Formats: sequence, structure tokens, C-alpha cells
Amino acid sequence: MGTSWSPPAGTRDPARGIAPAVAKAALEDGAALEVTEAELCAAVSATYWTPQYAS
Repeated sequence: MGTSWSPPAGTRDPARGIAPAVAKAALEDGAALEVTEAELCAAVSATYWTPQYAS
């Protein structure tokens, strides 16, 4: 039986670049607290969810 979604392979890499860009835009718009780029990258890494798929 097939699945109704695309395989997740390769979809996570672009998200790693998009998340910091969105956060930087929020900083520039004044919608987020000021943080360093290192703090921003650490926060993205710390909250990056890794799904566990049933096999």
C-alpha cells in the first residue's frame, strides 16, 4: 500500500537554511529579541525536530 505523502529524503536540508533566514527577518522587523548569529544558529539546532517513522 502506498503513502499519501512524498518521502522525506532531502526535504530537511532546505529547511535548515530557511529557518535562520526567517528568524533574521523577524529580527530586522523588530518582531524578535536581538540575538547573535551564533545564538540564532544554536536555537535553530536545539529546536530542530527529527521525525521518527515507523518501519
